[in-house]
Amino acid sequence: MSWDAERLTGPDGEDWRVPVSELEDRQGRLSAALAEAGHESVLVDDPVELYWLTGGRQNSLFLVGADDSGIGSTQWVRRSLKRARFEAGGGDSPHAIEGHPSMGDFEDSLRAAGCTQAPGLLAGKVPQKRWSFLTSKMSGLEGQSSDCTGLLFTLR
Repeated sequence: MSWDAERLTGPDGEDWRVPVSELEDRQGRLSAALAEAGHESVLVDDPVELYWLTGGRQNSLFLVGADDSGIGSTQWVRRSLKRARFEAGGGDSPHAIEGHPSMGDFEDSLRAAGCTQAPGLLAGKVPQKRWSFLTSKMSGLEGQSSDCTGLLFTLR
């Protein structure tokens, strides 16, 4: 069965997506909280948090930069870019949506997005093996990844 946007609507054609204004608010609050806590950015890998921040359940990684960091919010999607764009509000999406780079090139993608420091991660949600894998793929960036789980939880 192929993906079809028509199957994602409510009974009377209602749009059941998370409103773009809500995604903008959530991402903006996270960006402000990162700046206040002194973090440059966070990389979100957890499906629940991805849905809360991007409006979709695509297998992806989502980078959010702190206010005034120069890092824009970018979602790197592994499979369906078309579906990810639809779920995030189409042309009104508050974040960039790109194909997922190979993990060997991931650090370059972080640098291209503006990262100079290793992004924070969600230690409370990411298994240690996954944390180790992700941090190994950005070891050339300054610093060490910090745990941003509590920061994100305070926003929800």
